[in-house]
Amino acid sequence: MLRALKLALLALIAIIVAAFAIGNRDGVVLSLWPFGLELALPLFLALEATLLIGLVLGGLVAWLRAGRHRARARRLARRVEELEGELHRLRSAGTRPAAAAAPAGPALGSTQAAPRLTGGRDAA
Repeated sequence: MLRALKLALLALIAIIVAAFAIGNRDGVVLSLWPFGLELALPLFLALEATLLIGLVLGGLVAWLRAGRHRARARRLARRVEELEGELHRLRSAGTRPAAAAAPAGPALGSTQAAPRLTGGRDAA
């Protein structure tokens, strides 16, 4: 279902691009000012090239900005592997890690009332 939807969307985009290209075949001259270059191109090609360059540059910027998150994910994945290896080693040695200390406060299901907070919006 999703594959058919993707294919239909791609076909629609291809039809729109083809119609745009057919309707904008007139030539334009692009002048690249600091270099003194002039390019004669069909209008659709100039506009589609501009769109493609913008997409590539935007993707590059997004990829570079996400580098910090990818590095953190790699670092955490290495740490998980280390801890899993240590857990496997401890389990194979037959030792169990010490149990964590019980949290302070009433146990779940106890009838002891929770402490009331003072201050805040309801304080008179």
